[in-house]
Amino acid sequence: MRRYETVIILRATLSEAEAKDVIDRIRKSLKDLAASISHEEGWGRKASGYYHLFEYHVSSGAINDFESGLKRNPQVLRFMTVNLGEVSG
Repeated sequence: MRRYETVIILRATLSEAEAKDVIDRIRKSLKDLAASISHEEGWGRKASGYYHLFEYHVSSGAINDFESGLKRNPQVLRFMTVNLGEVSG
């Protein structure tokens, strides 16, 4: 398993409730890929959109599926995933 960090920017035109729903679906997709979420932080709405951070552990093969889902989501403007390395222990 590897540690990853993904920052996601959602469309600014979403309501607070819609943004929460999209984040809930993204969280579920991570869990469906057997990811273990170690930290999550909503950074709120900025002029460019809603920002949200996920830190998680998942197999390296699952990250491609996760990012493909983000690319297909019309509510996601941008995202960036950083590989933080192997999980020790």
